Amino acid sequence: MSKSEVSSPNRVVGTINAVVEIGFDGCSIDAIAKHAGITYHSARRALEALEESGWVMEYRRKGSNQKLWAPGERWVELAIQYKRHQLARIHKIESEYARVTGEVLRDDR
Repeated sequence: MSKSEVSSPNRVVGTINAVVEIGFDGCSIDAIAKHAGITYHSARRALEALEESGWVMEYRRKGSNQKLWAPGERWVELAIQYKRHQLARIHKIESEYARVTGEVLRDDR
C-alpha cells in the first residue's frame, strides 16, 4: 500500500464510501473495514469522527446487540442543498432565456 492510501483523509473517504456502497440498511465495522481496505481500528476511529458531524449514525438492529453503521442525516441535508443550488441555476437559465428571447421555457411533457 502506498503512503497516500493509508493517510487519515483517505481512510475517512474509504470509510464513507464503504458505508454508502454496502447499503443504507447498516453494516458492521468489520464489513466497512474490509470494504475500505483498512484496519478495524482505523474504521472505528473514522466512523466515530463521521458520527460527530452527522455523516454516519450507529444503531442496534432490533433483537440484536450488534452495532451497525449507516449513512446519517447529513446526507439528506447535502441532497437538499444540492437540489436548491441546481434549481437556482435552472431559474437563472430560464430568466436569461426569457430576457434574450422574450419567451418562457416550458416543459410540455
